[in-house]
Amino acid sequence: MRKLLIAIILLPALLVLGKGKREIKDTLRVVTLQKFKVPSDRNIVLKDILGFAVKASITDENGKVLRKVTKIWQSMSNAQFKRKTRGGRGVTIQFAFFDSVETPGNYFVVVRFKVIDENRRRHVLPPIKYMLNVNYPTLASPVNLRNGQPYYYSETKSFSVATIEFSDPNKYSYQIFDEGNNVIQKGNGPIVKLDKVFNTIDYVGQTLKIVAKYAGKEYFYITNSSKKPQKSEWQVKLAVPPIDKFGDWTFSANNDGKPGVIAWDSPSARQILYTIDTQTADKNFVFIAPDIRGVQVVSDPPGLVKLASISQAGAFVYLNLDYDDAVFQQNAQGSDDCPYIQTVTLHVTFDTQFPGVSLDETYTAALLR
Repeated sequence: MRKLLIAIILLPALLVLGKGKREIKDTLRVVTLQKFKVPSDRNIVLKDILGFAVKASITDENGKVLRKVTKIWQSMSNAQFKRKTRGGRGVTIQFAFFDSVETPGNYFVVVRFKVIDENRRRHVLPPIKYMLNVNYPTLASPVNLRNGQPYYYSETKSFSVATIEFSDPNKYSYQIFDEGNNVIQKGNGPIVKLDKVFNTIDYVGQTLKIVAKYAGKEYFYITNSSKKPQKSEWQVKLAVPPIDKFGDWTFSANNDGKPGVIAWDSPSARQILYTIDTQTADKNFVFIAPDIRGVQVVSDPPGLVKLASISQAGAFVYLNLDYDDAVFQQNAQGSDDCPYIQTVTLHVTFDTQFPGVSLDETYTAALLR
């Protein structure tokens, strides 16, 4: 009898049939969501056959079938195979199997063939078994977001969500959500860019959520410093710094309410300087020009400030004060050479471009001429 010409060749290794032994042919170490191929570096080859049926499944480590393998590749289509075997002579065909797993653990890919040899005898081949050791991917670089500390309006920030194992940059994407769970920004690629969001006033005061995906799915990752799995999701708080002020009039506000003495002819007596600024957790400085709206200056003595106007230089905004000389003369005391008003108060109020960021302060000083 002609020898059986059915073999499964795992080049360069040979799987010998006949005893039905179920051995593990290879162990693949992959990460969650990573596409794998079995066999990893070769194909399964069936030689000199007239017909076949193939099934492949993923099982847990106890052998329980979880699902079918999603993609089976073969070197020729079923229609081509039928044409080539029409004359009764067997042909050679190759197979490979592709899939991915979402959850870490140990799994098996089990491949089963039924074949018809050139003598038209039917055979059920022993199952071919591959072990999968599935772990979490490792983040390629640390995500250095501020731990519990806010970012401030007008800052710039970007960071990478790439892992070492997820190698296709085109399969990364991300979304940014506001506190109402509305998507406020989308992006493709592994670099998350926050500049646009950080320059949108509507998001000031909110905690924003960033969700990264690979191949359309969120993922868990580990880092070089921690094997604790973390979800591809991060949060950042967007805040606005407080209003800061400079000038002689703000002396009392900055020094426990103790009034100062302001010279009438001094430029600083006629200006109060405002900005919005802070030092970040990264030891950088943020300066924002306040868009002063609805400014009011009420003086005591009444009418001492007859006009208040606004001017700007970079991130600094000046409140310019124009005094009424007649009101000063009416309320001054001391000699003609050195008149003064012992107590002058200025009550300054205004709003800014940021909701909830406004000023309502009273400054007190002696005004000396």
